[in-house]
Amino acid sequence: MSYVRLDINVKEVDAGDANVLAQIHGHCFPHSWSAGTFETFLKNSVHRAYVAHVPGTDEIAVGFTLVRTIAKEAEILSIAVLPEHSGRGIATGLLYRICEILESERVEKIFLEVGRDNKSARALYRKLGFKAVGSRQAYYKGRSGDERSDAIILEKSL
Repeated sequence: MSYVRLDINVKEVDAGDANVLAQIHGHCFPHSWSAGTFETFLKNSVHRAYVAHVPGTDEIAVGFTLVRTIAKEAEILSIAVLPEHSGRGIATGLLYRICEILESERVEKIFLEVGRDNKSARALYRKLGFKAVGSRQAYYKGRSGDERSDAIILEKSL
């Protein structure tokens, strides 16, 4: 399968970049993960993270994705783009690049969860060929921590 190339640079990062990932995550999610959490993930060989840089931004990371791969399956654990860079195709570019990488490694399926109420992300995943295969009730905490929202489990075959 051929993927569209957007005007971003994507590179793999390691546990030494945990602070950058945590900062981006903190700007994007009400209950963000710490640098220690990212460091723990990235010290385990099944996890990899990729950051996106927009050419001309002095190589400042504007988004990332964290992926877990086991055997022929992968799971996107998180994808985030700084709010001031949203709507510019960065998440799309990250996902295209991750699909290329995973496909080259002979991964057969990719999974992820998305909030039922996250219409823009759901539209992006649908455009990229992800299909709903299940749901998790009250999976995500709301901003206050009291309310919960459902997640939809998506799958893409490579």
